[in-house]
Amino acid sequence: MKTGQEVVDAFHRHSLHDDTVHAIRIIPATSPRQESRIEIDLTDYASGKPRQLALTGCVVMALTADFVELADNAFANVNSVQAEGDEERTRAFIESQKSCRYLVYVTPSRDPALQRMKDVPSLVLFRVNLFGGTLEVAARGFKLSRPRVSARVGSKHAEPVDTVEG
Repeated sequence: MKTGQEVVDAFHRHSLHDDTVHAIRIIPATSPRQESRIEIDLTDYASGKPRQLALTGCVVMALTADFVELADNAFANVNSVQAEGDEERTRAFIESQKSCRYLVYVTPSRDPALQRMKDVPSLVLFRVNLFGGTLEVAARGFKLSRPRVSARVGSKHAEPVDTVEG
């Protein structure tokens, strides 16, 4: 298992500046054994080829978007990407999202946010800054891959560019 700092360092080796975002998918876990993930379909600015950024082991996310600005910047709409392992900022981010859950636990000790706070040392705060919005995610790792079409017609496979799990 990689440390948070190793995940941050690996993430910063990649530039997504001026890539184009085509889709952001939220894939929630459907059982305790699965991890939630967020998949972002992109076109690489430099090569024009598709690629996908998957944030894995997601625990909390926030997305703000101005759809007029996103439309005005539809091509090359990724401004920057960041990852940080600062535990205090990650805790503050998780805490800031509690009011968005619209949940109150009768037994506060059963609140899943308590477990999230215990997991903070293994989490990384990822930020995708768009020209027209921001996606912030507290997650354990990421995978950057280039989808390719295999020899079989209509079959898609992903060719990993870099995979780091915390």
